[in-house]
Amino acid sequence: MELTEQQKIYAQDYASGEFTDVMLAEKYGVVPQTLWNWRQIPEVQAKIAEFKSIYLKEAQEYVGRFVRQLVRRQYRVAMDGNTALLIFLGKNYLGQKDTQVLEHFAEGITIEYVDAADAKKEDSGNESL
Repeated sequence: MELTEQQKIYAQDYASGEFTDVMLAEKYGVVPQTLWNWRQIPEVQAKIAEFKSIYLKEAQEYVGRFVRQLVRRQYRVAMDGNTALLIFLGKNYLGQKDTQVLEHFAEGITIEYVDAADAKKEDSGNESL
């Protein structure tokens, strides 16, 4: 089946995701049911898929350019002395963390870690004895 020019343009508009069926129905002077009927036509489905593929590729290229540009700007700001940004980039891209890891290699020794706040509570409780 040969698509009408209106159906081809509709496929492009629909694939863009910018319009609701009501908006498109008004634009093309039809009821929304007509648009649904058009979407059941294999040639219209193929045209929609074609345009979605084009839009997806364009969006991915845009995001790629945006991310590269953002990384360059962040790097410049960080290198200009923005400590907070350096910390953020280190944590998010280099896997750096604020946590401290203590390792012990001694056999037969038990080490108990006590939170300083808990130790003070225990000490103040013992003073009444």
